Amino acid sequence: MLLGCSRIPVLFLDYSSPKIHVKAWRPGEIVTKEDVIRAGLSGQKMPPRTSRHLVEGPWGLKHISFIEKDVYLSLEELL
Repeated sequence: MLLGCSRIPVLFLDYSSPKIHVKAWRPGEIVTKEDVIRAGLSGQKMPPRTSRHLVEGPWGLKHISFIEKDVYLSLEELL
């Protein structure tokens, strides 16, 4: 609500799907889907750049933004 928006675009993913993968940004760190789910359900945010969310398909592994086209909405449309 910092921007006063009543709506925001979202993408719902089924993290139980074997096609959804989570990887750590930092070398040597491990982040699991369970870590992401636990953080989301508890309301405790993970530090920025903790996890990368990927989707598997015939193209290999790509960032989840690959499966959703860009959404062009003005701030006025979200208010």
